[in-house]
Amino acid sequence: MYVWNGKCKSEDKTTIEECDLEDFITVQPSAKRGAKMVVSILPDGTFAVNTQLLKCFPSKHAEVRMKSDGSQMLLIENGTVLLNFGKNGRIKNYNVMTTLQNLNKKLPLYYVGEWNDEKKMWLGEVSLENPNRSKKNK
Repeated sequence: MYVWNGKCKSEDKTTIEECDLEDFITVQPSAKRGAKMVVSILPDGTFAVNTQLLKCFPSKHAEVRMKSDGSQMLLIENGTVLLNFGKNGRIKNYNVMTTLQNLNKKLPLYYVGEWNDEKKMWLGEVSLENPNRSKKNK
């Protein structure tokens, strides 16, 4: 954080001649905030894999496993029962939606996780909010 030290102020006027350039820091260009890998389960039965996570599945399909309490989800690249995500990463899957509703989970629901390149798996933890969405001011 930069704290103004008043070296450039001269009777409420700023003059370039009086500024000490060594006292200023250069503002660097900001990089995009790194998107988290997210699976979204929506009330209409949509199962959506976000773009960041979809990059881990070039074939656009994976086996999907869910922990019995709905707290975690696994996507396995080389699984046995494969779901095809389509080119945009979205499919309808009423089984996942119904399972979560039977567990008294409110939709929409999000799974946020990390990709393990060695095992070719993604493990996500349940979240009530999508961390990639900015919060709206109320």
